[in-house]
Amino acid sequence: MKWCSTHARIVFWSLLIAAGVGLLVFLYAERANAPAPVEHELSAPPTPVGTPPTAVSPAAPITATFTCPSGASVTATFHSGDDSHVTLTLSDGRTLSVPQALSASGARYATPDESFVFWNKGDSAFITEGGTTTVYTDCVTAPLPL
Repeated sequence: MKWCSTHARIVFWSLLIAAGVGLLVFLYAERANAPAPVEHELSAPPTPVGTPPTAVSPAAPITATFTCPSGASVTATFHSGDDSHVTLTLSDGRTLSVPQALSASGARYATPDESFVFWNKGDSAFITEGGTTTVYTDCVTAPLPL
């Protein structure tokens, strides 16, 4: 009887080792047949350390006209790039160029002393002067034609 239990153990361990080796061979073969990793080419050569960043190339200006419930209107031409600003033509005859300012939401353009601020978010805009709202409040652009 002792020989059977010893023999059974030897068979068990032999089968277990054979199964483990078979699994390793299978996994190695799968890895060998896997496609090689694709190396991506860079669209531009890397920039050497210490090289100053290049200027942002400006896109073509975008113009939108906002009409306000008061009857006033604002034509805004948005300029992007290193010198982001908006050129505003107001229905009262004034034309102003206002630099972009920090904004948590939407686009904000303000004079350095914040005496004139133009806010734009989506298709709406408003202007404050001297910290108060103006006739340029709740202004919207016309919907695009279909």
